[in-house]
Formats: sequence, structure tokens, C-alpha cells
Amino acid sequence: MSGACTYDVVIYIYNDSEPPPRGLRLPDCARRYALWRGLTAADFTVAAAGGGKPYFPQSPHIHFSISHSGAYWAAAFGGQPLGLDIQRHEARNHLALAKRWYHREEYAAVEQKGSACFFDIWSAKESLVKCSGEGVSPSFSAFSVLKNGVIAERCGPWQLKLLHLADGYSACLCAENLGQVHVEQGAL
Repeated sequence: MSGACTYDVVIYIYNDSEPPPRGLRLPDCARRYALWRGLTAADFTVAAAGGGKPYFPQSPHIHFSISHSGAYWAAAFGGQPLGLDIQRHEARNHLALAKRWYHREEYAAVEQKGSACFFDIWSAKESLVKCSGEGVSPSFSAFSVLKNGVIAERCGPWQLKLLHLADGYSACLCAENLGQVHVEQGAL
């Protein structure tokens, strides 16, 4: 694509069997995003803020979030703090995990709806704590991302958006206010 980007968030997703290797993807995607937005492409060395949230010290105006699961690696970029999570649907003891980590409303939804619901909730909760910088902690069960049994559009100050990035996976994006989201698939 050429010209200035009209999207608020761009997500780059790769099958891990595709080049470039994981270690080169983040800076390559950051440069691509910066150029697309008409921003100065700077040094994309990563540092960690309090709580472990990664950022670019030389480009603090470019926010990002990385996630990988199964065969996929993905990174989201935007002009505000954001969180992205992707989860491969795999055999697990969903109810035991939900009982430990989920709010009682979320546990009830998993009990009723099954494993796909478990992964949608996990990706929504993890995208939210990545966005806020809290990370997964015992407080993970203190809040619910559901409203009337489905993923809420807003959870406190955060907006959640379930995404379909790949078959057999759940994914969610979180930010204070999400506009348009564009997904780029494959190698650069």
C-alpha cells in the first residue's frame, strides 16, 4: 500500500513458517507502520516500562503489542496504548483454568458455551491487561470482559474488539478508542 495510512490500528500477522524470522519482524513492521503513517522511521530498539510493557524509547508516539500462539505471530501498531492477543484453540481443562483465572460470570459462560468461549474470553482479558500494562496477575479474575454473556464492547475505559485472524484461533484488540483496524498478512 502506498500513501498515508487511514487506519487507526494496523496488525501484521505471520505464519511462523514464513520469513522473516521472529527476531526481525518487530523492527521491520515498526518501520513499515511508521512509513505508512508518514512518521519518521527511527531506532526501534525495545525497552520495558514499569510492569514490563514494551515500548520504543526513541519513538514513544508509536505504540505496539505483540502476541504469538501456535503457528502465528502478530503485532499491532497504533498511536495510543493498545493490547493484542491471539490464542490457538487447543485441548485444555478449560473449566479448571476458568475457575482459577476468570470472573464468576466468565466461568458460567465457559461452562455453558465451551472451549471457543474460553479462548475468546482469554484473548479479550489478555489484550486488556497488555493494553493497561498490568499483565496477567491474580487480579485477572476480579474483572469480567462480558456483558450479557458476550464480550463487551467496552470494559471500563477500554474498548475491546474480537478479530478473526486465523481459523482455529481467537484474537482480541484493546485500546481506549478503536477506529479502523487493518490486517496485513504474510511476509513484508
